[in-house]
Formats: sequence, structure tokens, C-alpha cells
Amino acid sequence: MNMVVLYAFNFLWSVGNPLINVNTALISYFSMAGMGVWAVSALQWCVNLPVLLQALPRIVRIPAGNDRRLMIGTYVFMGVGFIIFGILVAFSRLQIALMAQVLLLVLFITFSFYQVGNILYLNMLTRALPGNALGRYYAVLGVLMSAGAVIGGALAPWLLGMAGFPANFSMLFIVAGCVFIAATLTLLLSREMPSGTPETAQAAWRPGESLRGLCGPLGRKSTQLLLALTLLIHVGGIPFNFALVYYNHLLPAPLSATWVFLVPYLAQSLLMPALGASMNKLGSARTVAVYALLLLVAVGLLLSGLSWGWIPVFSIFGAYAMFLNMIKVGMVREIVRPGEVFDVLLVSNILGVSFAAAMTTLFSWMITVWNAYALVFIVSGVALAAILPLLRVLHKWHKKEASYEIVTC
Repeated sequence: MNMVVLYAFNFLWSVGNPLINVNTALISYFSMAGMGVWAVSALQWCVNLPVLLQALPRIVRIPAGNDRRLMIGTYVFMGVGFIIFGILVAFSRLQIALMAQVLLLVLFITFSFYQVGNILYLNMLTRALPGNALGRYYAVLGVLMSAGAVIGGALAPWLLGMAGFPANFSMLFIVAGCVFIAATLTLLLSREMPSGTPETAQAAWRPGESLRGLCGPLGRKSTQLLLALTLLIHVGGIPFNFALVYYNHLLPAPLSATWVFLVPYLAQSLLMPALGASMNKLGSARTVAVYALLLLVAVGLLLSGLSWGWIPVFSIFGAYAMFLNMIKVGMVREIVRPGEVFDVLLVSNILGVSFAAAMTTLFSWMITVWNAYALVFIVSGVALAAILPLLRVLHKWHKKEASYEIVTC
């Protein structure tokens, strides 16, 4: 039953994703509102800085069995946030400078709910799926979510064509919020999973006591290498944040909104089943290596400046977000001890997302001042290339640590 509910939840969620996608819908709106390339940086901080709030389930006591209810509540509030955002967008031409700040604040609050829900969702997956089912789950999920995203991707241009700017984007974001709420309500049909969230002795904030427990898993070399791997994967995905702005400047005419929305998700339906099958047969490490090589190809196409290059670039990066979730869950389960999974997922998410947001800000400045798209893509390419030797070192240390008990602080 839980698997069916998870599939239904993710299918409906994927319908809403193209309507509010940071790299397409939101950047398109803020660019049309006059924010330009700095929209990329501002949005990345609004979307990613709230990742720090993922520590709340670690340092605030959550009664056993309440994980699912908390996750549902945060996702519902996220949907409501997008509805409020959409309503405000309708009036965004009034006091433009002030409204831009208000809109970014609303997005920050909305994504705060999302980030807390997301860490609880990833933690639930580590307990809901048997060890050999993760790749198969994401393979099926890739097809279902691609189908939902194609529906959402087709719906987005239709909604945008129903009215002029900014009313068209207002409708887009309001519909997205409603879809996310509907998707979240399907989780009410799932069975409660055993709580995997660490609890403190008191209901009040006890950060010193709670965070001290991170010392054990973070003191292991394999965990440190896993976190380094996460940072490199996050940096490797940064070029997609600039791809739409880059190609719209490079090409004589802006890219078609319809294809920008559809291509990444159509490609995802082909890539994710292949990557899921690779995870089952070859393991997480080899699957990371395969996708890192694909991302290197995409970065090479960005550097080439070929007019048709946006199609494979958007196709390869289209599976990035789902791949990242699959790999985080898969590698943490393979390398980290069962009682430490939540802690390592938490640190991995916070470090990876925060570092990517900081790098995106730096890259935005470089592009604005020097038009340094090529340098940005090269830095990301170097990070992707470094993944391959790091995987070998990680494998070596994991085998070594499995043979004896490490004394931790």
C-alpha cells in the first residue's frame, strides 16, 4: 500500500513541478519582471537557504510516529505558500521594487516548508523500501513522474497563453499550489512508518546535546568522503541554473517555452529507468560515475555553443534532481550505519545545497561582471571529473572501515 501511495503522490507532484520549476518557470517570471541574471542568484538563496531548517527534526523532539503527519503538514503549507505567491504576482506591477522583495520573502517561507518536508521524505524512503528495491522504485518513478511532468509541461504554456503578463504567471503558480496540496493529501492513505528521526530528551531546543550526536558518523573517513562527493555532485549540477539564460542570449530567438518545459521531463522518462536499473545491477557508485560522465558531456555541449546543444543539455540535466535524491538515499544506505542514516542525510543535504547556493551566487556575479559563462561551465566540469577518482577512494575506505570498529569522538 505504501508503494502505491508513494507512486500516486510523486505522480501528482510531478504535474505541479513544471509549473513552479526554479530553472524554467520562476526564472522566466523574474527575468520578464526585469531581474535578469541576478534572478538566478536570488532564487537559489530563496530556494536553498531554508535547507538549514532541515536540522529542526534533529534538534527539536518529534514524538515517535509523527514523521508522516509533520511531512504532510509542511507540504500542505508549501502548497498554500505557492497560492499566496501566485496571488501576489497578479499585483506585481504595482511598486515593482517592493513587490519583488515581498515575492522573494514569500518564496523563502514557502521553500522553508518544502525543505523540512523533503528531509522527512528522504528519511522515510530509507525505511520504506527494501535494500534491493530502491533502483526499481526510482526506475518506475522516473516513468511516472515524467508522464506527470509532460502533463504539467503541456499545461504550463497553455496557462501562460491564457492572459498577458503577469496574470498568466499568477494563474500558473496558483494552479501549482493546488496540485501540490492534492498530491500531499494522498499521503493520508499511507501506513505510518517506524520513526527514524533522532529524539532528544526534552521537547525544548537542546542544540548542544543534539548536535553532539553528529560527532560519531562525521568522524568516519567514509562519511567525510561521502559528503565531499555530495558537494561535487551539487557543483556539477549548477550549469543547469544558467542554461536557459545562456541559450536565450546565445540564440537569435528565445527558446520555445513549450519545449523548455517538455524536453527535460521527456528525457527523464528514458534516463531514470536506465539509471534505476544501473543502481540495482551495478550499485550506487558505478551509477554515479555513469551519470557524472553524462553531465560532463552536457557541460561540453554548453562550452561548444552549438545552437542545437540545448536539447541534449536539457535532456541530461532533466533527470538531475531525481537522480540526486536516488543517489543520496542509495549511497547513505550502503555506506552509513542504520542508526546514523538520518544524521548523514541531514548534513549531506545542508552542506550540498548551501554550498551550491553560495557557488551559484559567485557564478552569477562572474557572469554579470565578465560574462564568464565558459569559466562557470569549466569549474563545474572539473568538479564532475573529480567525482570518478573520489569514488575509488570512498570504496576503499568503506571496505577498510567495515573490517574494524573506528574510535570516534
